[in-house]
Amino acid sequence: MYDVLKNNNAFGKNDNDIWLASTLKLYRNIEGHMFPGKLDGKSLQQIVSLLGKAFADENLLKGGLFLGAEELAPLQKEYLYEHYMSAESFNRMNIGEGFVIDNTASFLATINMRNHLQMSLLDSTRDLGEALNRLVAIESAVGEKVKYAFTEKFGFLTADASQCGVGLKVYSYLHIPALINTGSFEGFCKREDNEDIIIEGIQGGLDKPLTGDIVKIHNKKNLGVTEENIISTIQRFVMKVEVAEKDVRTAVKKDDNAALKDKISRALGIMKHSCQMHTTETLSLLSLVKLGVALGWIEGIDNATINDALFCSRRAHLHRHYNGKIDVKDLDTKRAEYVHDILKPVIAT
Repeated sequence: MYDVLKNNNAFGKNDNDIWLASTLKLYRNIEGHMFPGKLDGKSLQQIVSLLGKAFADENLLKGGLFLGAEELAPLQKEYLYEHYMSAESFNRMNIGEGFVIDNTASFLATINMRNHLQMSLLDSTRDLGEALNRLVAIESAVGEKVKYAFTEKFGFLTADASQCGVGLKVYSYLHIPALINTGSFEGFCKREDNEDIIIEGIQGGLDKPLTGDIVKIHNKKNLGVTEENIISTIQRFVMKVEVAEKDVRTAVKKDDNAALKDKISRALGIMKHSCQMHTTETLSLLSLVKLGVALGWIEGIDNATINDALFCSRRAHLHRHYNGKIDVKDLDTKRAEYVHDILKPVIAT
């Protein structure tokens, strides 16, 4: 599993400034079977067997690999959760549940999580249309081997009623430190309130801290819309966020905002000299360093390196960076060492 995933993470492959990555998810269930939460162990295994055989077709996925949830250690499940930027933890998945990945490390199927089948595609190229086409091609190929639960009135039937319809969720992850650190984000949300869009932080709703100054934009509706409608709605809203973030950055740079420059310089100093760093703190400080690079206040590092660090400083990825040889008590110390190595050539100007 690690050999497939380690060289293909969503952030490290791009040097994007604001948009970081997107995930597309299709939710499907098999006709004639109750949702996973209502099934006994034997029935769950039947679903796993049925879908496992469908994905075993070598023409369906490049290097498709099935992973039984009961065979994976908690850190392996957490690694999958981090890599595929999942909105739901995999830690409780066990017997009668499983995963399918491919050798591009961009596709993930979960079996019997909340639905019989959830298919996800990680997009680091910003071509949502092409990503959707690829995901739909896989979904259609599986649909030739199993019959999905579908009605004319409600579309594809899902365990969560809000996902019935086309059964598609599109998440775009945006880094907006200027909007957040200048207090402009709340005003933007009020001005651009959209009933078709949900804005959250990576830890949940906007009532929670926006860790790493990263927000995820995703669609609210699935019923009465098409997949293309959802894609275009997300794309238009993402562009609005990007324009607002760029406008604030331009104003900050023009005014030479001393308070923000000091905050960014302090963030760099803390990261260069800390002996221990927690995940949340690391993401928040890396965010400020990334903003400093964009404003020309920090030199010696590029966006691709920072994006990779945002991705790989989380617990499961950090364990793999050190070949799994980290005691729990040493994790924050090792994270600080990891950050020190990355920031050695970096200076504030």
